[in-house]
Amino acid sequence: MTDSILPNSLAAACDQVQLHGWELWIEYFALGGNATPRDLARHIARTATLSDHENDVLVQALNERFLAMDLDHPLSYARPDPPAPRSPLPPLPSPPPAP
Repeated sequence: MTDSILPNSLAAACDQVQLHGWELWIEYFALGGNATPRDLARHIARTATLSDHENDVLVQALNERFLAMDLDHPLSYARPDPPAPRSPLPPLPSPPPAP
């Protein structure tokens, strides 16, 4: 964990990795986030809350930026496992059984 931010300070994390506004929302959305840019900003400002899943997608976007900057990923997830990105495609069907 880095010393300059607290584990769950989203606003401080955004400042540290210089990820704000539309750029942050695009990174969040690309990982499967469903909140609006306004809802995301309100959550970061702590004037509203997102679901645990949506918070974890946001945390994942920020942690990925930390890792890209060769820093540790200091933000904690609300749930024990980080969210997996959602695929827009349905799963492939199973192959037919061998004869």
